[in-house]
Amino acid sequence: MAVAFKFEQAKAIAAIEVLVDGGILDLTRGKIAKLLFFADKRHLVQYGRPITGDWYAALPHGPLPSNIGNMIEAFENQNISMAGVANMQALFCLDRVYQYPRLRKITSLPKATLKEELSDSDVEVLSQCIQDLGYLSFSELRAISHDQPAYKIAWEQKGIKNQEPMAFEDFFEDDPDSLAGVKEEMIENCKMRQTFPEPVFG
Repeated sequence: MAVAFKFEQAKAIAAIEVLVDGGILDLTRGKIAKLLFFADKRHLVQYGRPITGDWYAALPHGPLPSNIGNMIEAFENQNISMAGVANMQALFCLDRVYQYPRLRKITSLPKATLKEELSDSDVEVLSQCIQDLGYLSFSELRAISHDQPAYKIAWEQKGIKNQEPMAFEDFFEDDPDSLAGVKEEMIENCKMRQTFPEPVFG
């Protein structure tokens, strides 16, 4: 049974907001994807859950958060029919001077925020990733992500395809941040969620 989490769109946008507020100047779609991968991975191996709940695909340029990648692409293309784009438009604008547009905060709307969606540990891990990795270029982040065991395992399984889902269980492989017992707890919690799903009201 593969471990899966529920994608939390509001938390994903809030996580992007933390990255934008972190002073990263070259915050492109690709760089956001890599930084969120490392943040989700670090939070997973320490607390048993990722920050965003998104699932990752191994692609030629490294891990990509599937839902987040689609949402940012829709935001760049001004596709307001896609869920989450309107919330992004309330918070961010794009600097299209560059070949790859860079995300900026809309300074005229200082009260527009989703950061309250994040837990203290979410913010702590995101801030640490900004400090440790935010200064790196996309190419440097891509190279580091290609060395991750979870990426390598998925990429080797892709066959003739150009992408392959990454397993959360593999995020723990050779990770110095991994805490004892967290992987087992993650798997057990996943079994509980599948056995006793959240009730649907309305």
